[in-house]
Amino acid sequence: MKGIKPGSQTAYQKHNLKAFSSNEDANEAFAKEMAALSPTEHLQNVNALIRKLFADELSRPMNKKIRFR
Repeated sequence: MKGIKPGSQTAYQKHNLKAFSSNEDANEAFAKEMAALSPTEHLQNVNALIRKLFADELSRPMNKKIRFR
């Protein structure tokens, strides 16, 4: 699995499904895939996921006024 490219609409690219005989095998394969990604790819994935999860909040204009009580 490769990391996302800038401007991509999805957090992670689609890849082929794999069948595993146990959860341990699946976890090990996932860990190997994540370890193969570069730090830059990890940051791009996290940034894309944050933007996707908080799309509503990020689309609203920010109130930049400072209020003192």
